[in-house]
Amino acid sequence: MSSPLLVFDLDGTLVDTAPDLIDTLNMILGSERLPPVPYAEARTMIGGGARMMLERGLAADGRSGGEAEVERLYRAFVAHYSEHIADRSQPFPGLEAALDRLA
Repeated sequence: MSSPLLVFDLDGTLVDTAPDLIDTLNMILGSERLPPVPYAEARTMIGGGARMMLERGLAADGRSGGEAEVERLYRAFVAHYSEHIADRSQPFPGLEAALDRLA
């Protein structure tokens, strides 16, 4: 008899990656001389991928980036995020105990 299998998506499910995503968004916006999005507002922009987050970030300043602009910003976002993916990300409270129980 085989053991049950559990599969998790780490990003946003087991680990709160919002701080690093938001820091990256605001770094990219800043490089475009746009104001940062406040943390609480930016947190609502997460979901749907980095491109969507960038589009929402641009829209927060009343801009709608064209396809080429969003693609350029997306490449910069991915490059920065890959270097800073775990600067401030942390496991959600109780994660380690839950994983211990599931083990």
